[in-house]
Amino acid sequence: MKNVYLTHFFKKVRCFDLKKTLRCSIRIRESFFNASNFLRCPICGGQSQGDILCDRCKRSLKEITEGYCPLCGNLFPVSKEITLCGDCSTNLRQWDWFGFYGVYNGLLKELITSFKYLGDFSVLGVLQELLYRAYVKNNISFFPDIVVPVPIHINRLRKRGFNQSLEISRLLV
Repeated sequence: MKNVYLTHFFKKVRCFDLKKTLRCSIRIRESFFNASNFLRCPICGGQSQGDILCDRCKRSLKEITEGYCPLCGNLFPVSKEITLCGDCSTNLRQWDWFGFYGVYNGLLKELITSFKYLGDFSVLGVLQELLYRAYVKNNISFFPDIVVPVPIHINRLRKRGFNQSLEISRLLV
């Protein structure tokens, strides 16, 4: 009788006959259920419960929720209100809304540059999640007709092998 192999994220179980296959699959399912309550943070490898990130990485990726212009993202150093800046209140914009997750520095900058320049696809899920949270944060009640990622020059596309804004925005499409 042939050996049957069942593989999943946590261990490889070898079943010697087809009668035992069902018992092996039950053990796999139980170990997956127990381990899924303590997920690993894709950034540092620490334990995270119920969220993609651990508490330490969540604190490092501070979400901006107040003190900015909703049309251009200009940050106000003192004000905690979300209000139009002087430029946006006097000049008409070509877009309906603008959204972002946080300031481009620290861990957020490291994640973006690691993905963009080193092709580190292990952080893609985190960047997609942050983009989704920025979308939800802005209380957008509609889904856009089209999402257009920022295009890159054909030479850069050949060099990198991917368009980072296209890959990150796939979650919204």
